[in-house]
Amino acid sequence: MSTHQSDPPVSKSEVFSTLGGEGTSGKRLQFFDLHATPVLPVENAEQYCEYPEAIQNGDVNLHAFHEGTCDMQVLYADPESDGLSLGAYTFPANFTFPRHWHDSDQIIFVLEGVLIHGNKVMHPGEGYFTRAGATYSFKAGPAGVKFLEFRPRTNFRTVMVEDDPAKWVRTDRTQAV
Repeated sequence: MSTHQSDPPVSKSEVFSTLGGEGTSGKRLQFFDLHATPVLPVENAEQYCEYPEAIQNGDVNLHAFHEGTCDMQVLYADPESDGLSLGAYTFPANFTFPRHWHDSDQIIFVLEGVLIHGNKVMHPGEGYFTRAGATYSFKAGPAGVKFLEFRPRTNFRTVMVEDDPAKWVRTDRTQAV
């Protein structure tokens, strides 16, 4: 098993170009099927985010924090022209994703489980819109969550703003007594 220190950084566009996005530019019609699209673990997820200095240079083990927290299905991506993207993301029970923002608008639509966004609890069939630059966090419900994420761009930034190390604790794992 490789570790994040030895793996070279991979851009999101490189990931998307190999997962359903290759050669999509210019096609007038492209079909996708959630049930036939492979579910892939997001490995070394820490490389796709930007972090506050206090977290990046502190005692938080970002690889351990992110490891095993997200599976994705790329339904549509257009990395060549940075066009639309649609993916399904699954997070484990009770996992909390710390405060962050993106440089792209997004629409989230819950497919399975529960997604907690502030004081709003969303179930299958519910969702929300987030404007680029809006800071937020979310938590998966007690059985986890699977949601669709639609963006007007394939290549976008995720900028973590949570600088309290106490908020970078895995809430989806039972702590040993």
